[in-house]
Amino acid sequence: MNIKTASEKTGLTKKAIKYYENEGLITPSKRRENNYREYLNDDIVKLNLIGALRALDITIIDIKDVVMGVKSLPEILRDTVKKIDESINHLGKSKLIISSLLEKNLTDYRASGEQIRKLRETL
Repeated sequence: MNIKTASEKTGLTKKAIKYYENEGLITPSKRRENNYREYLNDDIVKLNLIGALRALDITIIDIKDVVMGVKSLPEILRDTVKKIDESINHLGKSKLIISSLLEKNLTDYRASGEQIRKLRETL
């Protein structure tokens, strides 16, 4: 199938499909007579996987590791959950600092800077 059909089957733009090809995530064959890309069902499966993983903010490097068999999908998903947990923890601390500063109603940024440093050290 051509790139237009691959785009329709995956919901990915032609530009995204070409990008994933350039990144080595898929390798469509090329027709001899016109040098057009020919996408096979395996390419569509990979593109659907890539699209789903990118929607979860999984990096191209991690996706490439899965597609190339360097890492398993569960391994990448576990790593991603760990990163998400770290982000949640960081965001929670940031929220505590901001809430505390709002409660103190600090209007002078010079005084706020010292308060932020102290709060950060306690977290």
